[in-house]
This record gives sequence, structure tokens and C-alpha cells, in this order.
Amino acid sequence: ENREYLNELVLLKSLFMKSMDKEILNSPFGLLNLQWELAERLLIYQGLQRKSKEMKNELGFETARRLISLVKQIADSIAWRVFNYDRLVLSLLPAHQQTGFLDNTINSDFEKAKVFAEEGRLVLVNDLTDILRYGDLTVAGKNIKNDRTDIKLVENKLGTKGLNSRGIRQRNEKDSLESFLKFSHRENFKVPGRIDFI
Repeated sequence: ENREYLNELVLLKSLFMKSMDKEILNSPFGLLNLQWELAERLLIYQGLQRKSKEMKNELGFETARRLISLVKQIADSIAWRVFNYDRLVLSLLPAHQQTGFLDNTINSDFEKAKVFAEEGRLVLVNDLTDILRYGDLTVAGKNIKNDRTDIKLVENKLGTKGLNSRGIRQRNEKDSLESFLKFSHRENFKVPGRIDFI
């Protein structure tokens, strides 16, 4: 088991080194492929964590938890680099509920991300990170006017038909945050009449 753990650490180190490669980070498909590799590891580690929990294997559970944490830290470091270490942006994006385990919907997130990558846009798959919590995808692009990164938050599973109150609230929060990041102000939907400024 110790050798397997060390092998995983070597693999994660290679993914971390890729995450610092500017050529990969500036390439929509390079970035997407790197995230796919992270997603594969995350799915494996989450499976190990579930199995260890069922078998009441504390060491296995904690080892898997640590590996999951490392994958998410690598994905977070990618977000920091893509957003050019913009603390304002990265302090607003995590102010939402954290997601749980990955599931098969991650495949549809990557399919949707591929469409944006084909347009030449950089796309981050939010469920791989701890800091990107609004929507399923964060699409980044340069804003020529203010040299800040334009951000589009994409909820892959959110349609317009049949939204329940939670879905409507999530869409409103996402739209409000997008507007806030784009225009540097927004109407606070929780406190009517209040305007928030960056």
C-alpha cells in the first residue's frame, strides 16, 4: 500500500508541474486535458475513500481523503493562475456551498467545456476545485478594456423549464455574481434597494 501511495504522489507531482506550464494554461485544450487527468484521479480516490469507509479502514479512508485534497489543491492552483492571482475575483467565487463527490455528470461538464474550448476560451471545471463553487464551469476571457479577466459562470444542468425555488435562487446568485464581476457593482437581491460595489 505504501508503494501505491508513493506512486500516486509522483503522479500528482507531475500533474502539479503541468499546472505551472504556461503553454498548457494558455491552451484551451491543454487546460481541459489537464483537468480531465485530475478528474480521473479524483474519481479513483473518491472510490477508494468510499470502499475504505465501507470496510472501516481508517488508514485507507484518510489516505484517500489526503489524495483528494491534493487533487483539489492542484485544481485551485490552476484557477489562481488562470485568473492571474486576482484576489478580488477569487474571494468572491468560493462564497457558495461546496460540492460533494464527483459523479457521472462530470462527463457532461467536460462536453460543455469542450464547446467553449473550441471557441478558444479557457474553461475551468468547478467541481474539481474548492474555490470555484458557482455553477459547473467558469469560462475565462480577457477584457481588453480593463485588463481584467471576464468571467462567465455556466450551470450545465440548469434549464429554464421546471426550475424549483432552489434552482431559481442559484440562477439569480450566479447572474448577480457575474454582473458584479463584470460591472463592479450589483443590486443586492438579499437586501432590496442596496447596491454593492467592488
